[in-house]
Amino acid sequence: MRAPRRLPEWLAVELTRTGYSDLPQQRRGPRLRVLPQRARQAVIAAGGGRGRAQILENALREVIACAPVAEDTGFTDGLSRAAYTAGGLAARGYAIIGDLERVLKGAADYARPTHERRSTQIIRSEPEAGTRRPLHIEGHLA
Repeated sequence: MRAPRRLPEWLAVELTRTGYSDLPQQRRGPRLRVLPQRARQAVIAAGGGRGRAQILENALREVIACAPVAEDTGFTDGLSRAAYTAGGLAARGYAIIGDLERVLKGAADYARPTHERRSTQIIRSEPEAGTRRPLHIEGHLA
């Protein structure tokens, strides 16, 4: 009887990322709350305030929630909404677009590490669209 072949590293990473593996915790991706916290810090650092930071944080949670499931989770739509929202926040001066793009990339890479090309296209195009429609949210925040 032959011993089974070693699992390819890319497959081990994907199985771990989607929750189908019993690999040790240290080989898993970052904790889910890390990226929204970075998003919050990016918006607050630009003078956006906590309420505005919560808007981007909620959009990023939708992207990050796609990580445990490999397909049919609305990843592209969620990333598009988060990137558009980031552009709207930046257009009103609530955040710096470069900082937000880094946060968006981190969320996308976490949720779909094998979709880098598509994620990059979305992160480059959607914030620009969002900047044409700045978020007017003053009356909606407590």
